[in-house]
Amino acid sequence: MCTRNPSLLTAAALLAAPLGLTLLAGSGPRPAAAGDALPQLFPSWTNVRANCTGHGRKIRCRLKGKISVVNDGNAASGPCQLDIWVSRDDTLDPKVDTKIKTLGVPVVPAGEETKLDFSFSAPKGTKVLKRQLIAVVDPDNVVAESDETDNEEAIGPLR
Repeated sequence: MCTRNPSLLTAAALLAAPLGLTLLAGSGPRPAAAGDALPQLFPSWTNVRANCTGHGRKIRCRLKGKISVVNDGNAASGPCQLDIWVSRDDTLDPKVDTKIKTLGVPVVPAGEETKLDFSFSAPKGTKVLKRQLIAVVDPDNVVAESDETDNEEAIGPLR
């Protein structure tokens, strides 16, 4: 392991430096310091509409909306994904919330945004009214960002 062999740790750090990464002992690669050129992605809901017909177990809902992925950083992002979840509240809990859609996010230049359209037809009887939608950009953390804690945005409750 690198943490027990200083020469391996030094070699790994030298390899990581040109890529803008800092190697911390025992932790693997991490994003470079905040002053370095990094993207900063976050989702921003534009609008969401729920169109439902029927009642109770026979209710059928179609969701349609727009969401922006904003890059507030000082470097272009790489491509990634955006997941949309249905939740009872505005806090994502993958154990109880339901992922309903995954969208591809293209490269977003620094200081710009890209708008994504989505639609979803809920299976008959699925509860979406009075629920929140939560968008999570870059859920697998494939894009190194200056702040990985602001990748979620909730909207709702849906009516």
